Amino acid sequence: MFEAVIAMCMAYEISGKPMNPCWMREADQIFRTYEACRSWGNEQELQMISKAIRDYNASAVVHIACGEISGGDT
Repeated sequence: MFEAVIAMCMAYEISGKPMNPCWMREADQIFRTYEACRSWGNEQELQMISKAIRDYNASAVVHIACGEISGGDT
């Protein structure tokens, strides 16, 4: 079984001011295979980037990492 961790940073200014917040969270889904996790992750990355541009007029850096669940730890 595999889980996904979503990391997202918003880029509002390029002047160097500390205005680029980042967030990380675990996805709600659990995946049977790594390939299923990556497929879901690739689609989610594109959707999140598009939403940031469309709704907030901001650039976003999004990465979803998939990892195997082992003994309750990732």
